[in-house]
Amino acid sequence: MTDPDDVSTGCVLGPLRFAGFVPRMRILPRANNVLTLVRGDPYGQVDSVTTWGKNWSFLRRLIGLQAPRDIAIDDEHMELLVLDSRGVLAFPLAAEGAATSLRQLQVPADARRLLLDKKRDQIDVLTPTGIFSYARTASGAASPLGLLRGPRSGLQQAVAFALCSTL
Repeated sequence: MTDPDDVSTGCVLGPLRFAGFVPRMRILPRANNVLTLVRGDPYGQVDSVTTWGKNWSFLRRLIGLQAPRDIAIDDEHMELLVLDSRGVLAFPLAAEGAATSLRQLQVPADARRLLLDKKRDQIDVLTPTGIFSYARTASGAASPLGLLRGPRSGLQQAVAFALCSTL
């Protein structure tokens, strides 16, 4: 089985060549920017989130992350959410350098993916065996608002999830 956190394969993305790792990407729809999440690339780059502008021009880089796994963008509240080994960290969207997070939410240590549910104003976190939902502004050791796990959930070694809702 493929490890979802294995970033050892390479890819070509536009004019940039990412060799030795696969960045996780999100597109910032309001500003036409692209954010890339990088986990220790072969060029000596530290774990970071980099914002690229038009024609892949460098805009800024957020560093100081610890084993980052996923990112989400809250363009309504102008925040960048980063899932790393410490939990979910919220930064101002324009944060750069070794910025201090606005808040930090403790989530299960085996959390792999992160989604922002704008409709419900919640953060959803995927672990191999469950989905935990928290208030968007939750911090510290906040309890989840909802939880989907157990044998009847059908979640076993989950590696990805998507938000689909008509409610």
